[in-house]
Parts: sequence; structure tokens; C-alpha cells
Amino acid sequence: MTDVVLAIDFGGTKTAVGCVSTAGELLMSERMPTAPTSDVLRRALASAAELRAKAVAQPDWRLVGAGVASPGVVRPDRVLLAPNMPGWESLALPAALRAGLDGLPVAVGNDVQAAGLAEARWGNLRGHDGLYVNLGTGLSAAIVIDGRVVRGANGAAGEIGFARTTGEETLEQIIGGAALGARVGRIAGRPMTASEAFASADTRIQLVVREAIAHFAHALAALVTLLDPERVVIGGGMANEGDRLLDPLRETLEETVPFPPEVLTSAFDDASLLGAAALAITCGGS
Repeated sequence: MTDVVLAIDFGGTKTAVGCVSTAGELLMSERMPTAPTSDVLRRALASAAELRAKAVAQPDWRLVGAGVASPGVVRPDRVLLAPNMPGWESLALPAALRAGLDGLPVAVGNDVQAAGLAEARWGNLRGHDGLYVNLGTGLSAAIVIDGRVVRGANGAAGEIGFARTTGEETLEQIIGGAALGARVGRIAGRPMTASEAFASADTRIQLVVREAIAHFAHALAALVTLLDPERVVIGGGMANEGDRLLDPLRETLEETVPFPPEVLTSAFDDASLLGAAALAITCGGS
């Protein structure tokens, strides 16, 4: 018999729903665009109901719980610090999920902290103190020590995207995928994604990308100096840029940090979805 949890990952651009074994194997999943935010909860719960029915129908699966990963700091009556999902901060998310996932025990937590938990349990931070940094639509990090994720006094540990490095701009407004795409789009005169910016041959756009990476690298160096991690794991959509992103980060850390950590990309394509499952498993004690 395989114990299985239902997992939901709400993201700034996409939402994923899946079934994950307690060994960390993604057994089935569905994805949908997050926009419009007002409808995403209903659609995610509908998709979860379909996957739940399929899971229950499997003779060798036992559904034991559900885990949900969300941007921001999840409180009983609202979600804080979720600027990339308009309207999300007014939701009483845990109550809505318990009602929508009737009968299942539900664990809810921050998406990046959940991803860090998945990396600690099954991925590139297993057996290592380190940082998981999610660089996608927005920017955030999870601090992993002794296999546990540090939440902080307000549940906001690792929210480095809100740090201000130059004038009035936050770090997320410099290197976050949505902001970077908007900035280079103004140069190109058309909408662009962060991935297109990295691949562009336009020297003006390449300058913006290099400057953004440099700001991020120096902020990361400060965090590494403070925490002294063994590894830094980069996840999120920009992790797909590989060495075009990682090499400048490694070079800055080598030049500025007393004990430079190993810098890797995430072990998973769906770190936050697996993280949602890890929340459920950890809360259930499996």
C-alpha cells in the first residue's frame, strides 16, 4: 500500500495540483494559469477533487492528507505579503481549503519555505544546511538548518524580495521575473519574459540583465555571509537559465564570501508542489 497526499501549489503565474507519495514521487499532476486570481481557488479545488477521486480509485493507494503551498505568510483570516496575486491577501485561505477539501487533514504554508522543505527531505539540501532561493515571478528564500525550515517570528524568514538595495526599488523589483520582463519590454517596445531577456542579443537588454544579476548576487553574498550555508539551491523559472545565471552568482560568492557554498539548481521541476506534499507529510508525522 502506497501512502499518498494531495498537493496544491498556488503560484504567481501558474497553479499546480498533484498526488505525491510519501517517498516524494510525483504520481500525477495538473497545471493551470493562475490568472484571474479571483477564480484560481475554485478551479484548483475542482482539479483537486478530480485527482482525489482518481487516487481513491487506485487499489494500492491510501490518501492520507493534503498540503497546500501559497505565496506570502498564511494567517487564519488572510494572507500577507502576496503582491503578485491581486486579491489573494483578502482570503481566509485555510478555512476555504478545509471546506473545499472536506474530510482531509490539510496543512498550509508558504510556497518557498515548502519548497525548501522538499529539498531538505528529498532533494539537494538533504543532509546539508543551506538556502533554497526561488527566483521566478517574484523572489524569496528558505533557510534550512538541520533538515528544518526556519520560519521566523512572523513566518516571513527568507522574504528577501522585499529588501531594498538601491533607492526605492526592492530586490524583487530588480531581479523578479515579472519586473525584469517589464523593464526589458520597455526597451524592446513589446512584452518580454525574463527568459527572452536572458536570450536576447540586444546589448541594452543584456546590460539590464547583467545589472539585475549583479544586484541579486551581492544581496545573496550578504545572506550567505550571515548564515554560512553549505549549499545554495536556486529554483523557480529563472533556474532554467542554468550557468547564465549561476556562473555570475558563483563568481561573486567566490570573490566576496569567506566560505563560498556550492551553488546548484533545484532537484525538482515542481519544488513547491512537492513542498506542499512535504508540508502534509511533516504535519502528519510520516
